Amino acid sequence: MNPGSGNESRRDLLLAARGGGVKLGGSALTSVAGLAISLLITRMLGASGFGEYRIGVIFSELISQVAGLGLRSSALRFAPIAWANRDAARLEGIARSTTAAPILFAILLAAVVFAGAESIASRVFDAPELAPVLRVFAFAIPLAAGSHALEALLRAVHRVDLSIAGHDVGFQLPKILFTAAALFLGFGVVGAGFAHIAALVVSVLLMGSMLRSLLASFGPRSAPPDYRPRELMSQAVPMYATNLLRAFSGSLETLLLGVFGVASGVGIYAAALQLVRVAGLLPEAFSSVTMPLISAAWDRGGAEEVRPLLKVVARWSLTATLPIVTIVALWAEPLLAVFGKEFLAGRAGVVLLSAVPVMNAAFGLCNAVLAMTGHARLNAINWSAFIAAALALDLLLIPRYGVEGAALAVVGSNLFFNALRVGEVFWLFRMGPLDRHFLKPAVAWIAAAAAGWAAQSLLAGLHPVLAVLCGIGCLVLVYAAVLLGLGLSESDRVVLDAVRRRLGQGR
Repeated sequence: MNPGSGNESRRDLLLAARGGGVKLGGSALTSVAGLAISLLITRMLGASGFGEYRIGVIFSELISQVAGLGLRSSALRFAPIAWANRDAARLEGIARSTTAAPILFAILLAAVVFAGAESIASRVFDAPELAPVLRVFAFAIPLAAGSHALEALLRAVHRVDLSIAGHDVGFQLPKILFTAAALFLGFGVVGAGFAHIAALVVSVLLMGSMLRSLLASFGPRSAPPDYRPRELMSQAVPMYATNLLRAFSGSLETLLLGVFGVASGVGIYAAALQLVRVAGLLPEAFSSVTMPLISAAWDRGGAEEVRPLLKVVARWSLTATLPIVTIVALWAEPLLAVFGKEFLAGRAGVVLLSAVPVMNAAFGLCNAVLAMTGHARLNAINWSAFIAAALALDLLLIPRYGVEGAALAVVGSNLFFNALRVGEVFWLFRMGPLDRHFLKPAVAWIAAAAAGWAAQSLLAGLHPVLAVLCGIGCLVLVYAAVLLGLGLSESDRVVLDAVRRRLGQGR
């Protein structure tokens, strides 16, 4: 099947494009809010205070993933089908099961963390001063578990707009306000932790209200909730290991820097990650939106329905990611300087880490294909292998090279991981994300990177801010000009035609 042919494939492409755009807006807000909070904390508490805060956030997030029991994947796998079939009883059963169990388990785990905070701070991080921070963030664990469950349900029924409103806008904006107030009132890292908790409360209440309204839109329920626990657990059990390993992989380097080093090293690495995550916004947005679409496409027609969706969305993701990655890598030093001079030590880490969003943009959807087509166990094996590789590289490189070692370990383990899952998708379905259309963004990227590097050298005598802005403008203009000069594909025209029609209706 060619991309854009058939009503269902066309609908999937439009949903992916529209949802990806909406999700990108929410992710951009999250990134901007994260940068704002990072700047507030680093400017007022320094790299050490920021490191303590990041350890608290990451530790509570990791425990909330433990509490999730893999049920978010069950929501993404089965809720789209129930929604498409207008099966109110099944949808309510999924919603209740995938929210209540994680929250209850999270409460138990939070109590354990609160009681053992001193032991964790001393024995794991060799930093007794972290105990009050860990106690505060223990209260965030049940709220984070509920937030993740509700966001997945809203996304599963193709209401990405509502998931953004609750999970991104409804969390990040209050978090900025609460954190600023706590810091200016002198409450330090503990105050920032309570601000994080208060923002989670707002987000959970907002998303819970949205989900209730959606369930009520089905009208009076004619049957009791249809739970089907065996079906849910068939997806959740293998994906539980996957979700844990995935969450742990995102936190592994930060935690090990805390174990092997000092809080300032954690802060510098966290600042480098903040910048690189800007480049990774679009791959994450497209992946989260496309997962339920892949589930529906697989249920509808198998690999023939999934193949065009995989190729087109992967190309869109890479096309939009390449210029952002190049900007972050070329101008890493002035961007890090915003946090403070001590953060310039993370420049090499930023350049190295910039390779990760590129890999995720091109190949990351293979993970969604495996998860949404009944190969959750294979996904769990992949993540286990990834964690083993990451841990081995971390232990080898972090004690010797610090922040740069952590970045090298991330790049190496991600390269191995992406090669593994791309090979499996090709072996299972005889398909992959790459085709000849990827040559266009590759050529445009080479031209834009050369233009950006040249502009960086030629504009060195200007004011630093003006030089950066002019250089970025030059890079973006060259990239866009080369892309347009090479022409648009049929799938691109499908989306652009839909945008034009909508704009015409608006007029």
